[in-house]
Amino acid sequence: MSKGKSHLSAGVRRGSPGLPKTGTAARTAALLQSALGLHQQGQLASAKTHYQDLLALDPLHFDALHLLGVIEYQQGDYVTAAALIRQAIEIKPAQAGPYSNLGLVLRAQLRHEEALRCFAQAIERQADHAEAHNNHGNALRSLLRYEEALASFERALKLKPDYAVAYSNRGNVLQDLKRYPAALESYAQALRYRPDYAEAHNNLAHALRHLNQADAALASCARALQLRPDYAAAHLNAGNILQDLLRHQDALACYQHAEQLQPDYAEAHLNEGLCRLTLGDFALGWEKYEWRWASATHRALRRDFQQPLWLGQTSLQGKTVLLHAEQGLGDTLQFCRYAPHIAALGATVLLEVQAPLRHLLESLAGAAQLVVQGEALPPFDFHCPLMSLPLALRTELSTIPAQSPYLRADPVKIEAWRQRLAAYPRPWIGLTWSGNPAHVNDHNRSIPLAALAPLFQAAGSFISVQTQVGEADRDAFVRFGMVDVADALHDFSESAALLACLDQMVTVDTAAVHLAGALGVPATLMLPYNADFRWLTGRADTPWYPALTLVRQTRSGAWHEVATQVAARLGIA
Repeated sequence: MSKGKSHLSAGVRRGSPGLPKTGTAARTAALLQSALGLHQQGQLASAKTHYQDLLALDPLHFDALHLLGVIEYQQGDYVTAAALIRQAIEIKPAQAGPYSNLGLVLRAQLRHEEALRCFAQAIERQADHAEAHNNHGNALRSLLRYEEALASFERALKLKPDYAVAYSNRGNVLQDLKRYPAALESYAQALRYRPDYAEAHNNLAHALRHLNQADAALASCARALQLRPDYAAAHLNAGNILQDLLRHQDALACYQHAEQLQPDYAEAHLNEGLCRLTLGDFALGWEKYEWRWASATHRALRRDFQQPLWLGQTSLQGKTVLLHAEQGLGDTLQFCRYAPHIAALGATVLLEVQAPLRHLLESLAGAAQLVVQGEALPPFDFHCPLMSLPLALRTELSTIPAQSPYLRADPVKIEAWRQRLAAYPRPWIGLTWSGNPAHVNDHNRSIPLAALAPLFQAAGSFISVQTQVGEADRDAFVRFGMVDVADALHDFSESAALLACLDQMVTVDTAAVHLAGALGVPATLMLPYNADFRWLTGRADTPWYPALTLVRQTRSGAWHEVATQVAARLGIA
């Protein structure tokens, strides 16, 4: 999905000749008209020269300063662009256009709060400035203020009912709000007014993908690429849809095409890496995965330390290394297994983790000291994010450190859980069916509890190993007679002790599966058709966790079939 198309505000328009001009005035007028024509034709270098010539004649020429700033913005020199547009604002502070364009420059520099203020100032000066309302909406979206952004796009459309760009941007924020059918309608409106709008076709493909309409999504991508063959984002989008369909080689071709068009396209490199990891190509897959730090989704997670990043290139003998969690709790549980291997290289290991994992990870070998995120860090010589360790240690499928268990629950807590569960008939089967709804892939990995009805035909007890039950699942939760122990699941050390008591664990792809795997608890993982990269493809087992069995969808959305297979495996159907 596009970041949101912004609109430059018009400066001056070519008009009628008016009264004859003489001398310098005539020359500046002619230069301005010529510059505008070149600018509108996309001949930026020539237009830039004309604006500069105009400023040589009149250093305080408002239009030349403003529009030269616009060209600098279009050419990516945001510092110069901002300086020029600010000069124009000083000359004519009542004009709305320069404020709106300065906002675009600031937004390109990721200075979203400042950009928002500029767009507000543009609107204050010209309330019917549709482009400024559109840009204001994009800034609000960048700040995750989605409902306010939606209101800004609605205002832009009220002022300009045929504003295709605003319809497309409105669709984007509707997707952010997971209102996919409404997003489809907004993109359809954009395309009604502008059938050749490649960005809207690509954004439509995003919404169709979320609605599991893969064929229609691919067709929308194809239309976008027909209109703009050099549209790198559409090649990326097509690759993602093809990967949903398990057409991995075709997806790789799309990602590589996007990279050829835009060599520094972080999302294309990252997704190529994820695709290669899915296929078991660890050598190139982990290398490409490092592009995550330049991607929009991961950039904010990057840690800037004075100490150097360690990726296996330097001896660690006698050094102190900080290994730090970077993403979710499950990722930390999966990749903390590398701590003993770093210690074996002669390093003292500091392990920084999320607070809910602190007590559990005290059982991990190899970590000399645990630190909770946000606490002061002791001195160290190198650092490495946990999910960069497979690259640093050159992990292949055959060399995954799969010793299990590598975490252990507290025996005192285990006994307390055994006593609490004693009132319930065995077997004790733990169940996790949904994850964090804010997770980007939650719609794909979580299961409506009612869809797991085949599991509940058995004798025994199903114990909920999650702390929250969504409103949509409450009726099924009661109807299936699930055991609710959420009140005691204070942190992962309690969850670990509970899992250690279970006869079997059944889960979707959340932190619970990594907890079970790290503890060596027999578990069954229910996977969507397009599973996460770490589960590879076409396998019922995983080299990451020997005690784990995978049951995959054979078609998108077919959770009832998965539940039936799991029930049969457990001997209850």
